[in-house]
Amino acid sequence: MRYWGGLIELDGEDSIIRDYYANSSGEALKQLAWNIASGLRTGPDIPTAVIERVRLWWEWRMAMLAGAPVGPESPERRELLDIPGALVGSGRFPATWCLDQLDDLLQTTGSFGRNTHVFRYLTSIVEDHTGPVLNLLQQCLASPSMDPWLPGLREADISTLLRTGLQAPEHTMLARGIINRAAARGYQQFRSLLTAQPADPAS
Repeated sequence: MRYWGGLIELDGEDSIIRDYYANSSGEALKQLAWNIASGLRTGPDIPTAVIERVRLWWEWRMAMLAGAPVGPESPERRELLDIPGALVGSGRFPATWCLDQLDDLLQTTGSFGRNTHVFRYLTSIVEDHTGPVLNLLQQCLASPSMDPWLPGLREADISTLLRTGLQAPEHTMLARGIINRAAARGYQQFRSLLTAQPADPAS
């Protein structure tokens, strides 16, 4: 694609890319998103300049989607749910940027969708970014839009995140609160993590 090579830009009065998004079918946009995401995950070494243009593309696309109606079955919502997970799961972007994208995703859709890369990625960075990761987890599990299957399907990953929080004194209370609120919603499987922790985190 000419954009990745720096031959054309995202915006402007004669933006080919803007016209493409305006005139393409939902299926074509889905295929484009899939090609970009899969290329990041499985492709060979990708130049830093191209990675940066991917980042700029997604921020530009997010700004477009922020002003558009996103119905529950719309191609736009599918794009929102698929792309951020693929981008963060690629391991090619800074953790702070990835955390911001996942926060934006929750604010926009209330869900991480069914992308398997999101929780796998969060478990890989939780040791170094415990607070922000737990805040994302708290938002996710408290959201009315959360898929009800998620706590069971991602139980091992969620347990890893919570266990890390429980073991860090500055995050213990947040982790405990997440577990208790999840239990109040009917997800009791994480309560066993509390029994493995001392009542006083400082003890």
